[in-house]
Amino acid sequence: MKYSKEAYSYAFDKISANNKDAEQSLEYRKNEIYSKIGRIKEIDAELAQTGAAVVKAAVSSAEDIDLLIEGLKIKNLSLQAEKENLLLKNGYSADYLKIKHKCELCSDTGYVNGKICKCAQKYLQEYSYKELNAVSSLEDSTFENFSLEYYSDILSPSIPGGSERSKMLANFNYCVRYAKSFCEDSPSILMIGNTGLGKTHLSLAIVNEVIKKGIPVIYGSVLNLMNKIEREKFSQGNMTDTLDNLLECPLLVLDDLGAEFDTSFSTSVIYNIINTRICNKKPVIINTNLSMSEMEQKYSQRIVSRIIGSYDVLFFYGNDVRQLKKQKKIKR
Repeated sequence: MKYSKEAYSYAFDKISANNKDAEQSLEYRKNEIYSKIGRIKEIDAELAQTGAAVVKAAVSSAEDIDLLIEGLKIKNLSLQAEKENLLLKNGYSADYLKIKHKCELCSDTGYVNGKICKCAQKYLQEYSYKELNAVSSLEDSTFENFSLEYYSDILSPSIPGGSERSKMLANFNYCVRYAKSFCEDSPSILMIGNTGLGKTHLSLAIVNEVIKKGIPVIYGSVLNLMNKIEREKFSQGNMTDTLDNLLECPLLVLDDLGAEFDTSFSTSVIYNIINTRICNKKPVIINTNLSMSEMEQKYSQRIVSRIIGSYDVLFFYGNDVRQLKKQKKIKR
């Protein structure tokens, strides 16, 4: 998965700042100790000299090179032991003058054995959260604050086998299970229903849980994503980083399918995204206000058939929850 360049820049700026803080903290402790225990300053100077002597000996052609290096090693260990004893005698810990990195795994480099460290992954995840939150109500969309009180519990003949509330409870439970067990070959989801019924809320609640697992997610309205891809393509003359990321990310959430401009370019890109991710078994969550028949009218049959044949479909019922919440506030 490719994070955005901005995400990597953010993560490694954080790591670089951590490393700088660790070095500055060590320098502060050195100055403190040097002013109190002059012998330790002398020891550090001698250690620097033995280090340089080891390097010089290593490139030397002297016959007794092994004996020379062993002697320098013994001297180095003796000086370090003296230094630690002086620290302990003066009430400090033996490692007081050792650099203390924020991440002990990678020593604030961002890599462990050539792979991205957990600390860098955490910062990449942190940036992804901020990036998502800038264009969505991510912080406000959790499973904990999703309420069923705005859905009627009256049985309705227009709702197959139940009421608005029972169907929405089933959708809610499905989404909770989906988020809890999410992996990169989880099924795709199509959420269908009128505006304001909780499609975006539940899809973002899933995103919240998936991000907590350290799994990258891309969320965006189809309109904004298509506009961005089109701008990049016609300014660069080729396919884009944005499209590559949409095709490769572990979870893609396409919000408000059908609100984008109806052009041959957007239709072909949407088909490419849907078809490629199906072929690569990468999950997508699609939210749309369009009915099945409206989707068939707007898009080619091959797009709709690919979605219907490969996605779990959740139907949303009820009245616009946002309007009901406003009415409730007014009554208060």
